[in-house]
Amino acid sequence: MRPDPATVDEEIRRLEEMAVDEAGVDVTQIDMMLSLTPRERLACLYETAMSLARLIDVKERAGRPKDLAVLPLLRSTLARARDKL
Repeated sequence: MRPDPATVDEEIRRLEEMAVDEAGVDVTQIDMMLSLTPRERLACLYETAMSLARLIDVKERAGRPKDLAVLPLLRSTLARARDKL
């Protein structure tokens, strides 16, 4: 049996409303991180740092002006992430 489209739409609207607080901040990522154990949060941070390192490598090899322009920001973000590891 297929769900009623109106019911599905209402459930989506309800979930979207719950995802944003009164200041307009999407709290889904905050909630997700708070649901993790400290070890899981550290693993997430480590994976993010590794992804940034790979992205920096790709941008350096591409060598296009727009890729090179973003490198300082990516490098500083990676340094801050590594400081927390």
